Amino acid sequence: MARLRITLGDESWEFDEEEIYLDELFAIKSATGLSGTGFGQGINDMDPAALQGLIWLLRRRTGVQQDIKSINFRIGDLKATPIPEPDESEDEANPTETGSEPVETAISDSLATTAT
Repeated sequence: MARLRITLGDESWEFDEEEIYLDELFAIKSATGLSGTGFGQGINDMDPAALQGLIWLLRRRTGVQQDIKSINFRIGDLKATPIPEPDESEDEANPTETGSEPVETAISDSLATTAT
């Protein structure tokens, strides 16, 4: 899975599946019942427990403690925008110079194209 900018309403986070710590995986497993592989695949498959867990994890990282079951949102409000890798060419890393803009899509569209 590529690095993504996850946006939900006025909240925005950077997410990289490879940057999840072991203690976070334990917390995700405890909160959702999903293993690390199940969590990642669940995000790609739009599994409701995985999407709920994703927002819970991202908020938790910013200090927001919330009951995971209280997280509810309209799926269409969840967006994912790929973040270019640092080793990509300057033209790709700076879309304003090429005249193109990063494409923000619904989470289902972005994650389907970034499946591992």
